[in-house]
Amino acid sequence: MDISAIIIHVDASPQSAARLSHAVAIATAFHATLIGLLSQNADAPAGTDHHHNGKHVRSGIAADLSANCDAARLAFDTATEHLPVAVDWRVGEGTPIDAMHCEGRLADLIIVGQPAPGEVGASATRRFIELTIVGTGPPVLVLPAGGKIAAAPWPYASAMVAWSGTRESARALRSALPFLRLARRVNLVPCPPDGLGRHPGAAPPSYAMSWLSRHGVKATLTEMTVHQSGSVGDALLELTARRKADLLVCGEYGRRVMRDNVLGSVADTLLSKSPIPTLFAC
Repeated sequence: MDISAIIIHVDASPQSAARLSHAVAIATAFHATLIGLLSQNADAPAGTDHHHNGKHVRSGIAADLSANCDAARLAFDTATEHLPVAVDWRVGEGTPIDAMHCEGRLADLIIVGQPAPGEVGASATRRFIELTIVGTGPPVLVLPAGGKIAAAPWPYASAMVAWSGTRESARALRSALPFLRLARRVNLVPCPPDGLGRHPGAAPPSYAMSWLSRHGVKATLTEMTVHQSGSVGDALLELTARRKADLLVCGEYGRRVMRDNVLGSVADTLLSKSPIPTLFAC
């Protein structure tokens, strides 16, 4: 697949600069249009409209939202000022996930960032990321909290692909192809399928290796050891550290359940702990 349109979720958080640096590097490498999306939670002011010391607090929250919008726009404009590709700016209506679903459907890649530990609204941001992966459609690149500024000109010299042979795993592999073609080193790691039930139609790792070769990507098949007391997600992260990977690719099944995790256990671990950018497809 080609990457021609990239949506990056922009906010006024301290993580925004690193997130934008990755988006700029990717857009430049793929000559893709970079679209900044600011999604404000329209329900927040209404939910806090009450009296405090005889005064409404709505106006103060509205002012904060306006200031955050201005700061986010300034950060985006500054990061893309000299970008040699087309850029666009959008302010989504409604809740953040409504805005992302609307604006992100036809993107080729969506970029979001994990909240910093203890950050206000961290649980809501985590939920937003999960619903973006499951409900929007395109592959989603999740950047870790406290991530580094992207190394120019290409920040993902070493990529690791988790391969379970499932539909989601194959979709993630196809989605990652543009990244893998630019990587100097690619490791394909066989993993047990996530989720409940058997997977009799799972494709073996050799099929994935052949597919990559046909598309011009030389990959190394790398075995992974899962400790008896550990998890697949933790084992993947240990291996990425040993191999000094810059990017992890993971396909995960998802379920739209209101009060439950919407992703499988591997993705849940990666979203919580991964210190490197992770590309998800669902």
